[in-house]
Amino acid sequence: MNFIRFFTVIFFSLLFFNNSFALDCNRTVTAAVTVQYNCDDNDLLTVNSGVILDFDNNDVVEAQDTDGVSIVNNGTIQNDGYGYQAPIDGSATRNLTVTNNGTIRATKRYGIYIE
Repeated sequence: MNFIRFFTVIFFSLLFFNNSFALDCNRTVTAAVTVQYNCDDNDLLTVNSGVILDFDNNDVVEAQDTDGVSIVNNGTIQNDGYGYQAPIDGSATRNLTVTNNGTIRATKRYGIYIE
């Protein structure tokens, strides 16, 4: 029984206290967060006005190899990290739509990376 409790504690610790935790991007973001958003086909991510999405360790919005993802940015999506990640990574994606009414900012890579 202690074995199960040990792994349960480890699992939830990694889930809630690790910056590598990613959220589903099919949502409206109403408050600032510092996590990555992982998109699936046909997802819609809306960032409300005044909201700042910032994830220094990796791409902020990961839309790689998807189809039909839409991003509506009314706030700020930024990556001020030390690596070469992008605020929006759309590598190998099809039909990516980005409507930007706010700010998309990167210090070391493209704001929207499309390969």
